[in-house]
Amino acid sequence: FLWNICDCEEEEQDGLISQTVTRDENSEGALLFKTHCSSCHLPDSDATGPALSGAKERWAQNASEEDFYSWIENSEKLARDGNLYAIELKKEYPNGEMPAFNLSRDEIDLSLII
Repeated sequence: FLWNICDCEEEEQDGLISQTVTRDENSEGALLFKTHCSSCHLPDSDATGPALSGAKERWAQNASEEDFYSWIENSEKLARDGNLYAIELKKEYPNGEMPAFNLSRDEIDLSLII
């Protein structure tokens, strides 16, 4: 999936293989990210909100993948319903109220591949 939208190069140094990923700024995922996410999120580091890289996996580890999508659809409701990870995120990022988005799951997944 990721290989279809980026240019990836592998390098070997000291027996370790590292991968350099060149992001396609015109991909559908990049455009979705710019439109819906970039005002609060960076791909690889925290900003007003947490880094998007690994976000779905963090949700799966701390709550569930279903809750990940619910958070994007309506974070306020998820926290009000008592989801502990949602409450934790709201405390950790008090200046970053996550707006509700009406995106398909495919669009959400694509926005993570930037």
